[in-house]
Order: sequence, then C-alpha cells, then structure tokens
Amino acid sequence: MADDPTIQSPPRTTLTEVQTELPHLPESDALPVLSGYTVSHEIARGGMGVVFAAHDLAFARDVAIKVMHAGLDASRFVIESRVTARLAHPGVPPVHALGTLSDGRPYLVMKLIHGRTLTEELRHTDLPRLPVSFEQICQTVGFAHSQGIIHRDLKPSNIMVGAFGEVQVMDWGLAKELRDADQDTVPDVPAVRTSNFLETIAGQVKGTPAFMAPEQARGEAVDARADVFALGGILAVMLTGNPPFIGNTVLDTVLKAAQAQLSDCFAQLDASGADAELIAVARRCLAPDPSNRYPDGAAVAEAVSAYRAGVEERLSRAQRDRAAAEARTAEAVNTRREAEARLIEQRKRRRVQLALAFAVLLMVAGGGAVAWWQDRQAAERKLTAQREEAERLADSQHLEADRRAVEARLVGERDAEARNKSAQAQQGVEASLRLAADLRGQYKFGQARAALSQAENLARGGAPERLAEVEQARADLSFVTELDEVRFRKWVFVIANGRGEFSTQSAPPGYRKAFAGRGLDVTTLDLAEAARRVTASSVRIETVAALDDWALYEPDAKVRERLLEIARRADPGPWTDRFRDPAVRTNKAAVAKLAAEADSAAVSSTALGGLAELMERNGLNPVPMLSAARGRYPADFQLAFVLALWQKGGRQIGPYEAARALRPEHLTTWNNLGFALYTQSDFDGAIAALRGAIRIDPAYPSPHNNLGVALYAKGDWTGAAAAWGELVRLSPLDAKAHDNLGLVRHQMGDLKGAEASYREAIRLDPKLAAAYSNLGAVYLNRDDLPEAIRWARTATQIDPTYPNAFALLGHLLFKSGDIPGARAALTEAARLNPPRYSSLLARLPPLTIAPPPREVRR
Repeated sequence: MADDPTIQSPPRTTLTEVQTELPHLPESDALPVLSGYTVSHEIARGGMGVVFAAHDLAFARDVAIKVMHAGLDASRFVIESRVTARLAHPGVPPVHALGTLSDGRPYLVMKLIHGRTLTEELRHTDLPRLPVSFEQICQTVGFAHSQGIIHRDLKPSNIMVGAFGEVQVMDWGLAKELRDADQDTVPDVPAVRTSNFLETIAGQVKGTPAFMAPEQARGEAVDARADVFALGGILAVMLTGNPPFIGNTVLDTVLKAAQAQLSDCFAQLDASGADAELIAVARRCLAPDPSNRYPDGAAVAEAVSAYRAGVEERLSRAQRDRAAAEARTAEAVNTRREAEARLIEQRKRRRVQLALAFAVLLMVAGGGAVAWWQDRQAAERKLTAQREEAERLADSQHLEADRRAVEARLVGERDAEARNKSAQAQQGVEASLRLAADLRGQYKFGQARAALSQAENLARGGAPERLAEVEQARADLSFVTELDEVRFRKWVFVIANGRGEFSTQSAPPGYRKAFAGRGLDVTTLDLAEAARRVTASSVRIETVAALDDWALYEPDAKVRERLLEIARRADPGPWTDRFRDPAVRTNKAAVAKLAAEADSAAVSSTALGGLAELMERNGLNPVPMLSAARGRYPADFQLAFVLALWQKGGRQIGPYEAARALRPEHLTTWNNLGFALYTQSDFDGAIAALRGAIRIDPAYPSPHNNLGVALYAKGDWTGAAAAWGELVRLSPLDAKAHDNLGLVRHQMGDLKGAEASYREAIRLDPKLAAAYSNLGAVYLNRDDLPEAIRWARTATQIDPTYPNAFALLGHLLFKSGDIPGARAALTEAARLNPPRYSSLLARLPPLTIAPPPREVRR
C-alpha cells in the first residue's frame, strides 16, 4: 500500500493568508529593457506576468507594459492583445503594441490606468458608490459577451477604478470566443488527493478558484454565465468582504468551487445589511445551476441599473416630501401673520369709529340721534362678526382641504410602498424557492433548508399568501430527504467475518414509513388514486424513483407488483414500462435487452441503478453499462455511487473517492470507502473514513460497528472497546453488538466483562452461535473444560455451518483426551473452511492445537 500513488497525502502548505490564486513562477526583479520606452518601476505582479510603468518616447505618453513570466504559453499574450483590440469599449484598456524581449518573452504595451484595483478601492470607498462601479463592470463584460467573448477570470484584482470612478476590466489573457469555449475543458477534478495534485490543478483549471463558476471548476464547457457567476462573486466581495469560495489551499478552494459550496457566502450576504434587491442580484448571479443565473453581463447591468433607479426614486420622493412639508409650514406661518394683521386693522377701524361716534354725540343732541347711532353700531358689529366668521370658515376649509390632500397622498404612498414591498417579497420568495429546488436536486439538503427559511422570512415580510407554498416546499424537502436516506442507507456495508453485507432488508419498512408520513399509503390506496396522486406530486420524479427502488427489495410479491404498477402509471414510457414488467425482471435475455437499449440521456440514473441490480441478479455484469453512463454524466452522484458498489464487489477505493468528491457529506459513501480500505488492509485509512461517516451522523449505528472492526484488526483494543461500547449504547437490543464488545473485553483479559456481554447476546438472540462459542472460550481460559465443551457443542448444534465452533470444540476435546471426538470436530471445521482449518486436521494425531482465533461477528 505504501507504494500506491493514489493514496498518498498531499503536501502540506503553510499560508500567510487565504490562498485563492493558482501558483505562479518566480520572476527576476530586473526591469526589462525595450527600445522606444523608458521603464520606471513595477506596478503589479500576477500568475501570468508582471506589469511595469513606462514612458513611450515616440508619443510622449505614459504606458503600462505587461511582460510574461518565463516558461508560460505565449499564446495567451496573443489572445489578450487580439481580444482587447476587438473590444472597442471605454471599459477595456486599449493595446498600443505587442512585441518580444531579447530573452524571448512577449510583452504587451497598453494604456496606463491611473487609479487602483477594485480590491484596493473596496478598502477606501463607501458602499453607495460601489453599485455605480459594479454596473460599469457589468456593462463592459456585457459588451464583450455581445461580441462573443467570455473573460473567464473576473475578480476584483483584475478591475481598475480610476480617480473619477471610471472602470477598466483588465487581464483578458484567459478570454475565449464562445464558439471555442467548449474546446478548453479539462477532465473532472480527481477525487483522490495525490502528491502531485497541485501541479495537476495548476495545469488544468484556468482561472481563479475563489470566483470560479462550479462548471468551470469541474472542467466542463462554459459560456457567458460563468462570467455572470464571477460578477456575482465580485458583488459578494463588495457587500461582505469575502469571495464565494475560501479554502486553505488551492485544492480546497477548487473543490469547494466544483461542489458549489455557497452556504457560507449566502449566509454572509443575508447578514450584510445591504438592500434585499442587491442581495437578490448577487444570489441569482451565484446560482449553482447556470440556467438559474442571468444570461450575460448586460442582463446583470440592467438588474443593477433597475436597483439604482429604485434607490434614486426613493431618495427623490423623500426630497419632494421634505420640500412639501417645508412649504406647508411656511404657508401656515404666513396664514398666522395675515390673521394677526387683519386683527390689528380691525382694532384701528374700531378706534376711528369710536372717535367719530364721540364727535357725533357732541354735535347731535336729542334722543333720536343717540338711537340712530346705537343702531348703526350694532349693524356694523354684526357685519364685522359675519365677515370674521366667513374668514374663519374659509381658513378652516382651506386647512381641512390641505389635510385631506396630504392624507390622501400619504395613503397613496403607503399603498405604493406596500405594493413595491410585496413585489420585492414575491420576487425574493420565488428566487428562494427556485434555489431550494435546485439545491434539493443536488442533494444539498441543508442548504435547501436555509433557502426555504429565507423564503419564509420574505413571505412573512411582504407576501404572506406565499407561506403555504413555502410550507409545501419544506414538506417536499423533508420527504425527499427521507427517501434519499432510505435509498442509500440500505447500501451501508456492515463488516462481518472480513466481508461486507448490505442492509437491503431495511428498505421496505423505511419506504413504507416515509410514504405513510406523506399521507400516501401506496400499499392500500386504490391503484388509480395512488397513481393520480403520485403524478400530481410536486416531487413526482423522486417519488417514482423511490417506488422503483422499493419494489426491488419488497419481499411481498403482491405489494411489489402494486408498486411497479403505480410507478408505471405515473411515469409511462416504452423502456420504463418494460423495466417495470415483473416478467421481464426475472428473464435474463429480457434484462440484457433492456440494458442494451438503455439510453442514459433518457433513462434516469436511479432507473439505471435499478437495472444494475436486476442485471446482477440475472448473472449479468452491470459495470460496462454503468461506466458508459458515468462517462457521459461525470457529475451524476448516483451513477458514481452505484458504479462504486458494483465495481469489483465494492472493494475499489477510487470509485468511492469519486462519489465522495461529488457529495462530501454522504454517510454511506464514507462508510463504504472505509470498508474498501479495510479489505486492502489499510486500517488507518479505514478508521479515518469511518470516523468521517460517524461525524456526519453520530447516531447511526453501522459505522460504529465497522470502526470497531477496523480498530480491532489494527490491534487497538481500547479503541475497539470504545467503538463497540458506543454501538451497544445506540443499539442495546443488537445481540451482535454485545458479542463484539465481549470479544474485545475477552482480548483485554476482562473475562467477567466478556462473559456478561456474551450472555446478554445469547439472551437477545438465542440462535447466535458465535456468542455460545465465544463463551466456551471464556471457560477454556478459566480451565473449566467441561463447561467450555458444553458451550462449544451447543454452538455447533445451533449453527451446523459455523466452522469456528467446530474448531474450538475439536481443540477442547483434544485437550480433554478425546482424540476421535477432536478428529471429527476438526474434520467438519476443515470441510466448512478448508483454507483455515485443513492444516490443523493434517497434524492429528500428534497434535498440539492452539485455540482458533476469535472473530468479529456481525
């Protein structure tokens, strides 16, 4: 095993900061010498070359000169010059010249941008200015997309921001014309981390892993949507300070990108405090599935422009409201001043009237003049009161009209704001539901749950009518998660006697429970009704796949045929109808014909997995069929896992490593990888893999059993005792768990503890022959031969096919002097297990027999 290069550990790398760039070659510090230019100093250094500031002597202008690192492919410089020459856009720096240094390295002369990279800009610029810069970046990239060119290495350090906010998209060395993009793919990232893995990655994956679209990291064909993902990564840095993927090494970052591990990035976006619309733009750009992203950079620019327009409209409306409020205040002040002026004027008139009245009284004598004057005064007072009342009424009506107008406008604004908020919430809910469905399809159930929580929060905030839809999506996710657990955990290897056995008998009750929890008892419902409900299900594909898988392991023939019929009605088709025909399933020729006609483009990977099981049952080899499908769909986890199951009896390490790379948190894959390593006597590797399975689900018993087996095989009795002790705690009614715990106690010299464990195993399962045999060995160690013989003989009677019991009985009888009895027992042991016990039989009668080794049982 030590010479096997596929299992070497990768070299450890010490990093002073998070490494997101691919490694590059060292470069000399000497300034280049170019005819016609005076090179002054170095500006920047990257994985492809070094950029210097220089002065163009012929045109008396400052320029930037990019010189390639020694040993790299010069064609990238040619590509960069041609691409930038084609892209006549303010956001793309123009190229002035292309040449070659005396040492053969090419150089590129470009416009010198006075400013700083977006990485530096983010340290000094407030958030309100950043969307403007981001929109310019998107417009530039969108223009390139309209010309049929993709950048493939967008990141903040490749963006220059000028002193006045102008943006330049730099470093087009990895650019590709869209019609050629699929010619630059690379094989899948290997799952096994070899010693030369970093060099392999550096030679194959082109771009910056921290900002790389998952399909680009996996070496698949890319289009403009890969750049859209990188734009989302740049926006994520603007809002959170971190790129989408962060790893401690290049390898970790590439794997995170290939597996679209975006949960941390999305959580940081949600906690950033940025506007929900801007976060929604980032999330859509960063969608793991390219079909859920914006189609190109121009579409992203339009979304950002719409967001900015909305922000500006809100600001403008707030300014208008403030101006209107100030105008109303000024009007109220003027009204008050006019009222005070009228009051002063009325007082003046009254004083004049009093003076006139006094004069009249002096001139007019007699009671008639006084009466006339008094009537005149009363009339004028009445007239004044009526005029003042009219003025008060007019002022009151004016104020009331103003109040009603203001109130109506506020109601309208509140309604508009509520409609806008509802529309935003609706969009957010829809995007979150789509994201959750996409993640569910990728088996990223935890991330899907987080997306649904986000959808619920958005619905509660502005779209409560969507809450029922969110709850249905949550119920769908719970059902699919349970079906997935049943489907794959039946394939958990349980190590016994150095071999592996599956838990396929767990599938039927597991499926029965899951469907009952869904309110869909397919075993009792009317066939037509059951098929109708499955067909109408929002998770029809997953439900049909579960019915197909259940039927493969259902022991009741009537139930099995019912399951197949429901699946056939819910998912009809020429090939699938034959696949679900009970008569075909037991006909070797018919199954072979099915396999020959299986089109991996039309048949689901779960159906292909079921076909592989039928082929195995009919004596056919499913590996070629699965390998062909796997070659066509290398990113399909189910195909990778099923191929690992059937390839050389599930004992191959590589296929399980490939499956694990596609779904790192899958317990069955880790467990079965541990078994494969155990069969190759790599006990340390097996122990590490099995502990990985336990980390995923500490409450699942089988990996604890297998860990105990591996530790026992390594000779770590204490570790094995701890593993089997935990197994007993998790499964106190498991007789084999108690038997194994007794075995390691026996090995450690704890005869009392061993006896207690064996007797508990016998109590739980009186037919477990290994426990009787092992208890006989305890009495042998106590020199109690009669009792030891009694327990060993009982073991042979309970299970006449168990060779260890006959071997122990033969040893005990020989030790007691019963040579014929010993010969008979050892003859049977040798017949049942010739490689192990034939040599003992050949040594009779002058025989010195050691007790047969005790074995771990399951």
